[in-house]
Amino acid sequence: MKKYILLMATLLILSACMQNNPYVVAEHAFQNAMLYGNNTKNTAARKDFSKSYENYKIYITEKKSKNEFESTIAKFTMSAYYAGDYQKCIEIAQNTKNIKNAPFEIPLYAGLAASAMNDSQEATRWWKNFTETSQAHVYKTLKEQSNLLEKKETSTKNVTTIVENAIAEQLRLNKSFRKNNQNALEECDGPYWWRYNISPCVLPRKMLTNSF
Repeated sequence: MKKYILLMATLLILSACMQNNPYVVAEHAFQNAMLYGNNTKNTAARKDFSKSYENYKIYITEKKSKNEFESTIAKFTMSAYYAGDYQKCIEIAQNTKNIKNAPFEIPLYAGLAASAMNDSQEATRWWKNFTETSQAHVYKTLKEQSNLLEKKETSTKNVTTIVENAIAEQLRLNKSFRKNNQNALEECDGPYWWRYNISPCVLPRKMLTNSF
């Protein structure tokens, strides 16, 4: 009986520690936000993105690591954008080494943040680093909108809305065709699960091992 009580007490302590761990809180919040699928403008989704952003920021600051998983940085970038901290979103991208080989979310959202801040030159500069043709709808939209911005034939306000809508549509398309996705990194148990799935499929293991 005493062993059982001790075990239960230990589990309760571990559970409390996990709940107060900023990485765990950030992961849960990000996953909750992505449950809204392509509706990233949803008020509840934005609230979850804000929570994930604040906790990723605490986690990365406290960890002081320059070798954080790229997938975590991608989620941090997305969360910063949807939380409305556009400057931080761009700062994350600026601190990313070898941006051309970085997860495509980083230049995508950095450009979107610049567009939201009415900086067309910065937006198009970041989007030139977006070379992910597998995201065909977004890729085409960025090419078209960057061209219009360079010609001064549109406004950053219009472009921001169009690109946000393109991302939402791409997420919808990706999830519709996820069965054809052969990239292990983007499967539901991969580090970039959100690209083709509404949620990770092995959540407890990932949370406990911090494997992505």
